[in-house]
Amino acid sequence: MLKERLTELYNDGSKHSRYQNIPDFVKKELEYTETIDENWRGDTARFNYLKAHTLFGQGKSIGEIGANTGFFILSLAHENPDSAFYAYEINPTHAGFIAEIADSFQMKNVTVNPLGIDMDGIQKMAVHDILLNYNVLHHAGVDFDTNRIESVEKYETYAVEYLTKLRAKTHQMIFQMGYNWGGNKLKPIVPLQDDAEKMAFTLRIFKKAGWKVQDIALHTRVNKVLKYQALSQEVLQQLSQAPAGTEKEKIEKLVDFKEMPEFSEFYRRPIFTFCSNCE
Repeated sequence: MLKERLTELYNDGSKHSRYQNIPDFVKKELEYTETIDENWRGDTARFNYLKAHTLFGQGKSIGEIGANTGFFILSLAHENPDSAFYAYEINPTHAGFIAEIADSFQMKNVTVNPLGIDMDGIQKMAVHDILLNYNVLHHAGVDFDTNRIESVEKYETYAVEYLTKLRAKTHQMIFQMGYNWGGNKLKPIVPLQDDAEKMAFTLRIFKKAGWKVQDIALHTRVNKVLKYQALSQEVLQQLSQAPAGTEKEKIEKLVDFKEMPEFSEFYRRPIFTFCSNCE
C-alpha cells in the first residue's frame, strides 16, 4: 500500500531523514503523518511565510534545491496546479518519496530530478522563475563539493562563486542557510549568538555574487504562534545600500533581534529573498 511505501521511504535512516513535515493534503487523504517537533524545527512557519510573500501561480516555473521529502514543493504544487514544480533531490529514497506522492495524486505539474546541485550540477539544471534554497549551502564542502573547500575559512570564497553561477538559473531565490559548517557546531561559519553577523554574512556573499536583496524575515512568536516577520522596506533599502564592509554595523543599528528565539538554532536562521536581474 502507498502509506506503507511512504513510511519506509521517509524513514530511510539517512542524514536528513525524518526532517520535513508531511504535506497537509497527503495527511488528509491518506491519514498518514510523521511527528516533527515544530518548537525545535519545522516547516509550518516557513510555508506560511512563503505563501504570504511570494506568488507561485500564473504559470511560473519553480525549482527547489535539496527538496528532501518534498514538503514545500509538493504543497506548493498542490495549491498551484497551473505552475510547474521541479524537485532537485539527490537522495534516491527522498526523491522516490516525492515521486510516489506526485504519481499517486496525479500531480502532472511535479518533476523529480535526482540531481545534486553542486558546482557542476548548476550547469545541468533548468532555468526557473523562482528557486527555493533552504538550508543546503552550509553543507558545501562536507556533503557535496568536498574537493572545493579546504577549511571553514575558505567557505565564503566558495559560496560567492556558487551563488554567482546560480544567478543564471533563476530570477528570484528564497534562501535560508545554517551557520555551522556541515551542521557541525564545532565549526561555525558564524558564531551562534552573533545574529547580526549571520545577516551581514549572507548579505555580503549575495552582494558579492551580484544579487539584490528583496526581503528579509526573522522568526518570532505572535500570540504564542511561531511565525516569520519581514523587515520594513525602509530597513531593507538602507541595508542594500550599505557600503561593503559596513553591513554588520548597519544591521546592529537598524534590526532588533530581541525576539529571536533562544530555544532553537534553526529558528535563528533568517529567510532571505534575492533577485538576480532586478528591474
